[in-house]
Amino acid sequence: MADSSKDCVLFATADWDTPYWTNKQHTARHLARQGYRVLYIESLGLRAPTASARDLSRIWRRLKRGLRAPRLAEPGVWVMSPIAIPFKQHWPLMRSINQGWLSLRIRLFMLRHGFKAPMIWTYHPFMLGAIAALDHGPLVYHCVDDLSAMPGIDPIAFNREEVRLLQQSQVVFVTSQALLEKCGAHNTNTHYFPNVAEVEHFGRALEPGPLPADLQAIPSPRIGYVGALSDFKIDFELIHDVAQARKDWHWVMIGEEREGQHSPWMTRLAALPNIHFLGHREYADLPDYL
Repeated sequence: MADSSKDCVLFATADWDTPYWTNKQHTARHLARQGYRVLYIESLGLRAPTASARDLSRIWRRLKRGLRAPRLAEPGVWVMSPIAIPFKQHWPLMRSINQGWLSLRIRLFMLRHGFKAPMIWTYHPFMLGAIAALDHGPLVYHCVDDLSAMPGIDPIAFNREEVRLLQQSQVVFVTSQALLEKCGAHNTNTHYFPNVAEVEHFGRALEPGPLPADLQAIPSPRIGYVGALSDFKIDFELIHDVAQARKDWHWVMIGEEREGQHSPWMTRLAALPNIHFLGHREYADLPDYL
């Protein structure tokens, strides 16, 4: 490990321009505001793609982007879209090919932009092959979910790679007590930092002003949710049962199903008169719905 500079290569598990920003994009932005130059690597994928229109569209979009040079998304943050053979990343041959090509592209970028021994900040446990090929500084693992529970992921292969990553990381950050216990068993320099909110942005909800028309049309009391509608994170059955038990409570769901999901619960919930799916709303507009 070389001496670190104020450069960072960040391996994400989400695209930069996904409508649902989480820790990855905000971390890259805040590092840049602290004076770091950040290369944000969009996800190689954690699960095998399906033949769904959404997955095929994403593959085509990624292919077009992957043929271009990394783009400057905002001051201090470049975004690289990897080209990957679309098979399961836990297959050793596929992982070796994909990460070998990715590490070459990263090294060329570092050479062109003068990145010196960048800090590695990763959310993706399957990136050790690419990381090993880089002359880098400290390795940080930011564990924000138990991704082994995500549908389509081989939990045995995932946990094996995550343990390797934990053992090689200089510091580990986790977002829950359960993850602290899990990761701390393999790395003593593991720290609990719970998820946070962009207070300045969402504080606008306290400012006076009219409600959006689609929200105003929904009776009170309202229960709101904003984010990806993921069946491995949300107890749809519980929401369904509560909505039937308390028909005077109106559920306002802002977001779309996660990629690759086709849950029958979405149809059941949509059939209830007190559950309202508003679809995607721009991040800038979300405070108006709170």
